[in-house]
Amino acid sequence: MIDFLQMLVSGVAVGSSYAIMGLAIVIIYKTSEVPNFAQGGMALASSYFTFMILDSYHFPYLIAFFAAFIFSMFLGFFLEFTILRRAKEPSILGMVVITMGMEMMLLGFVSWKFGADPKSMPFPITPFDSIALGNVFISKLELLTLAMALVLMCVLFIFFRFTKLGLAMKATQQNRIAARLMGIRTNRIM
Repeated sequence: MIDFLQMLVSGVAVGSSYAIMGLAIVIIYKTSEVPNFAQGGMALASSYFTFMILDSYHFPYLIAFFAAFIFSMFLGFFLEFTILRRAKEPSILGMVVITMGMEMMLLGFVSWKFGADPKSMPFPITPFDSIALGNVFISKLELLTLAMALVLMCVLFIFFRFTKLGLAMKATQQNRIAARLMGIRTNRIM
């Protein structure tokens, strides 16, 4: 029974990281109806940016976190406005090919800038620090991942349910023409 509980806790903790990745994919797909194959490359570029400011410039973790968040935002805006929106009446297949090209471009840039050797990112929590809940152990890193997944899901629920922008995004996704007739600037949403 203890083994079952241990596997259950470990499975939920690991599954929460998959839930975070799934949330990102679903939000992009539901708003644009195009699978964005560049998401992995964007996450890789943001991770290496974080590694660079932690390892080379020795910034504190909190500043590195917010810098990585801002970098990710600007990278997304840059790719959206310079590449995706400039496509003239693209089909879904055309957008898929464009996002695959962006993925290759980002992978090439990261390999050129940081090399192909694996790097070890400094992190304030080691995966070996554990908390015992009776006879069941969970690492602090897994617990943090689970907590962040739950917080992120709650924030996204509140955003899409109660904010004006979230409701506009949902309306645009469901029916772009009707949303435009209701006064939503759908070009700014997408």
